[in-house]
Amino acid sequence: MIIFAKKHFSKSNASLFSFFIRIAIYLRAFMALISRFMRFAFLPILDFVLVYAGIFLMKNYWSFNFSIHYPEAFLLIAVPVYCLIWVITIFFSGGYDLPIKPARIVRGIFIGTILILIVYALLPEELRFSRALILLGAFWASAVIVTSRFIMNLFSKKFTLSEKTRKRLVIVGDDDEGNRVLSLLKLSETPHHFIGFVRSSSLDEAINVSLEYSNYYLGKAERLMELIEVYRIDEIIFCGKNVSSQEIINFMSQTSASNVEYKIAPPESQFIIGSSSVEDPGELYIIDINSISKKVNRRNKRFIDIIIGLFLFFTFPLLIFTQKNGSEFIRNIFRVLAGKLSWVGYAGKTKMLPKIKDGILNPLDSLNNKIIDDITINRLNSLYAKDYKVYTDLNIIRKGWRNLGRQTV
Repeated sequence: MIIFAKKHFSKSNASLFSFFIRIAIYLRAFMALISRFMRFAFLPILDFVLVYAGIFLMKNYWSFNFSIHYPEAFLLIAVPVYCLIWVITIFFSGGYDLPIKPARIVRGIFIGTILILIVYALLPEELRFSRALILLGAFWASAVIVTSRFIMNLFSKKFTLSEKTRKRLVIVGDDDEGNRVLSLLKLSETPHHFIGFVRSSSLDEAINVSLEYSNYYLGKAERLMELIEVYRIDEIIFCGKNVSSQEIINFMSQTSASNVEYKIAPPESQFIIGSSSVEDPGELYIIDINSISKKVNRRNKRFIDIIIGLFLFFTFPLLIFTQKNGSEFIRNIFRVLAGKLSWVGYAGKTKMLPKIKDGILNPLDSLNNKIIDDITINRLNSLYAKDYKVYTDLNIIRKGWRNLGRQTV
């Protein structure tokens, strides 16, 4: 538009027209930023306000009926800090991820309450206001936040509760195994919307298939990203009999940017036993892949990096003597805090796994310097990516403590 104005308007008019175009562009960009921020911050701000309001009312009730005096610092400093801690722990617990899971919200509030009580116990007497209001505030936070999500669920599909979500899923496998898994899904009566079958790359296209399989056949696994986008897939079930672990990891790395859940159906039906939910005894049990590419796992991994980095930053004068390379140890602290490195990453270079930051330590550091071949290293990396837990990082850091000053390329 600016180029058009310069070509077809006089110099003065073109300058004025270009000025207004730039203003419109900047205004649109600013509004887009505000819109994104509000979409991200709406629930945390709402939770903060609801919890603060509840504690404010409880404080007034306590003061009026029991003649308990609370200083101004309680409402101005202590309560906002409590609310902020609860919002942060809900965030890192995955309570703001969609679809909404009330269990994550309650877990986040529980963890936040424990942190608040630990800090509360370390404060001097004059800064300890009320343990009762902390505990009552935690119960109020759990009740009001979960209730608000149920109310939102009634008026907006965006805030759908996971328990009511019919996931759009595909099954990756051959004719026999794919139909077996589909029949188990039907028998289990789990809420799902079956979209179709995807044939693994390792399977021969020419193999004859049943009519049901052919009617629901979507394509080969090479088109997985395209199929996810076209059919809006929420969940992929891999048939363990047909799809190797390495293929599954490869698929996960391809789709790491999308919010897709992965599960494995073991090759023998007798291994699909019991239920994955105590509230729904009929739900099909399938082994979940807790991939490192999940948002909540990436967030928790970064959180652990920052917490450990801050701890080491404030204690490095004492800990530097435990390191093999003290100067590199200090540099690594700043690299991790800046987000350039992670305390734990893969061993060596990998191409088929979900991308993460290069690590100072790796899964091999938990094996006490044992000599490992390349095949085992690849398997350890695959297991780390496929079944990530924060405890895994903490365990590797504990065992490889003296190598935190390791030089990275």
